[in-house]
Amino acid sequence: MGKRTQIRMGGVTDGSTKERQFSQLFGLVRESGYGLLAFEYYDRDRLDAAARSQATSDLRAFGGSNFDAVSATILSGGQTYAIPRGQNGTALNPARLVPGTQNYSDLWQGATVLPRERRISVLASYRQVLSDRATLFVDALGADRSVLSTAAGYATALSVPASNPFYVNPSGGTTPVTVLYNFRQDFGSLATDADVKAGNLMAGVDWEVPSGWTVRGSAGLSLEHERQTTRGFANSDAVATALADPDPATAFNPFGDGSYINSATLAAIRTQTRYLGDSTLKLAQLHAGGPILSLPGGALKLAVGLDYRGQQFDFSLTPINPSPTQRTDLRRQVIAAFGELRLPVIGADNRLPGVERLEFSAALRHEHYSDVGGATTPQFGFSWAPADPVSFRGTWSRAFRAPNLPDRVESANTSGILALPDATAPGHKTQTLIWTGNNAGLQAERGHSWTLGLDLKADSLPGLVVGLTYFNTRLIDRVESTPFSFAALEDPLYSALVTRDPTPAERAAVCSRSSFQGTADACLNSPIGAVLDLRLRNAATVTTRGMDLNAEYRVPRVPGQLKLGLLATELFEFSRADLAGGPTQNLLNTENQPIDLRLRGSASWEYHGFGVAGFVNYTDSYRQFVTDSTRTIPSWTTLDLRLSMNLGDSDAGSGTQLSLNVQNLFNRMPPFVNDPVEAVGYDQENGDLLGRLVSFNIKFRW
Repeated sequence: MGKRTQIRMGGVTDGSTKERQFSQLFGLVRESGYGLLAFEYYDRDRLDAAARSQATSDLRAFGGSNFDAVSATILSGGQTYAIPRGQNGTALNPARLVPGTQNYSDLWQGATVLPRERRISVLASYRQVLSDRATLFVDALGADRSVLSTAAGYATALSVPASNPFYVNPSGGTTPVTVLYNFRQDFGSLATDADVKAGNLMAGVDWEVPSGWTVRGSAGLSLEHERQTTRGFANSDAVATALADPDPATAFNPFGDGSYINSATLAAIRTQTRYLGDSTLKLAQLHAGGPILSLPGGALKLAVGLDYRGQQFDFSLTPINPSPTQRTDLRRQVIAAFGELRLPVIGADNRLPGVERLEFSAALRHEHYSDVGGATTPQFGFSWAPADPVSFRGTWSRAFRAPNLPDRVESANTSGILALPDATAPGHKTQTLIWTGNNAGLQAERGHSWTLGLDLKADSLPGLVVGLTYFNTRLIDRVESTPFSFAALEDPLYSALVTRDPTPAERAAVCSRSSFQGTADACLNSPIGAVLDLRLRNAATVTTRGMDLNAEYRVPRVPGQLKLGLLATELFEFSRADLAGGPTQNLLNTENQPIDLRLRGSASWEYHGFGVAGFVNYTDSYRQFVTDSTRTIPSWTTLDLRLSMNLGDSDAGSGTQLSLNVQNLFNRMPPFVNDPVEAVGYDQENGDLLGRLVSFNIKFRW
């Protein structure tokens, strides 16, 4: 029996984020079987936005824009009035209110860049020999993952009637005034506590048939339970009641700093959302494969199979406002059949000049989904080696992917009204009804792709191995999410998602299919000029073309072992057309989209148990597309370092390995991006704010 213990501890050098990891593996070998049991525990502290200067929505210090949200501000008579700070709102004089002024709040105040995370997982696997030709296998996996993250406080627009004892109307009269208010000062940041428990069991038997075929029959069950609670919300109905309350001892006062509001009133309006989801997946598979004919180039092989999947997704959602808990029960059955043929035309026994090896393959798969129909998808491939050091390969295939069941559930969708920049509107702002979440109308993704590749092992450089692959993928109706952007009304990328001057029916559809952050009456009747639909959707077409390089060179005639490596991806195109037949937009080299060139170079040397390795990570420069197409985002290069020492007799299966790992050795933060999508100072898709991470690892074999 073999055993391995691993302990890893680390943390960032700029901030208090630490991580801890422990794993244990036991291996068992018997005369008639073998197996393993593994356990892992991982724990990471959160990284607060306050610890990183680029994690802010006010980017003027970097030469960017101010994306702060308007807060603690009165709207009255078409004018804004900033509420003075440092007062309790009980004796606010209208004379102190200055027209045309606003207060602002940082959208990242109190938020986390990385959440607190904890993971526990257990894996068990066993193989039992039943006979000379049959083997029983059982694999089981259990995992528990919990995450705690925070976001800026819950912000909304409050309608304050004249009955409120603290009512102030800077434009005179007794009509209700609107106060843009952030409940962070009362409830703190929005805090989301999520926990996912998952289990997977798969068992089956492998048979070796005398004809050389192998048959596998298996069945499996996967279970997942997700719980998510978000605290820090305000119940809009209870808020409206407290705003209309004429009693100064119990009324809600939105005209001060928040700390002077009656604690009992706060308790009455405080609320949370709670999400519970359960997923079940049942599997049954019967696969067989083996030779069917002997040819001069080798054996003609066939693989066939039948698959069954039964999916079930149940969830319940307790919304912000008092209403019945929303429940959904979705089911899907999938039946699939496939066949694959491998045809070796030229092999070792009949090779020709310029053709050392030539092989073709063809596959066909049909899937039928009980809810979205089915499709038949073919795939073809070839492999040709004109000489021993060089080989070429290629594939062509069609694709079909049904949307995930949870993605079609709209019960957890949300909506809210926010004033967005709009150069075409009076005052350059338009009140916009924003709709986020899933989409019941999602359709299956379809597409096709092809690749061409070259593999090289040079005789003149026996330690050199190079793999080069060109890929071309075109997806139709790809399911994707669209992040919120303050520039959505002015950005052409969002044009297909904006409905100007919506009809009452279009507006009612949003309100009836989402949980509005406010009263139901406000969703239906507050003045708006546009609807922004940010739900999951099917983009018309997405095209990706590029090339991957994987090269490694083992340097000869040096003490120990010296290896050089290079991984590179060069993209030639990443484009999207939002409407069938509509214009195609090239999104390559723009913020929050793929970058044309990424490199990871490596050099490692091992000698008498000591090892040192360095890695260079490079992301190419690109352009700021949304807010300023002339702004260039510079390239980003980081260096990783690893030192290791082996102690003991590794050949005997025992010993200790010590290693020191430094990620981002020089603590280089990603380049500044004036990002209106996430209202933050870096590109979250192409960079991170973790900084230098130092970890120490101990691995025991015993």
